[in-house]
Amino acid sequence: MQPMKLQPDEDTTKQNGARDGAIASPMPMLPLEMPPPTTVTSTYYTAGFLKQFLGRNMRVEFLIGTGGALVDRVGVLVEVGASYIVLQPYLTDDLLMCDLYSIKFVYIYE
Repeated sequence: MQPMKLQPDEDTTKQNGARDGAIASPMPMLPLEMPPPTTVTSTYYTAGFLKQFLGRNMRVEFLIGTGGALVDRVGVLVEVGASYIVLQPYLTDDLLMCDLYSIKFVYIYE
């Protein structure tokens, strides 16, 4: 096994257009601005459906474990991601991140 180099090869830095001894900044693997996945934007998916109700009061019931226990959380929906939602419980500045895939029922209040 060869020892790990801490300095870049001269050939590599010159190919990347860097100054002598300077390391060229790598190009990002993905474009910086990517569109959100369809599961977050389409109302045919849970995340896309819930995204319509940002800022609304809701009660969300989760299935926890294999025993069939339902646990609920209440608060204001503040964010929806591809695999999570974020609720802000009433009367706090706290945020509660919840697993989207364990959600069973959602009550959306007017």
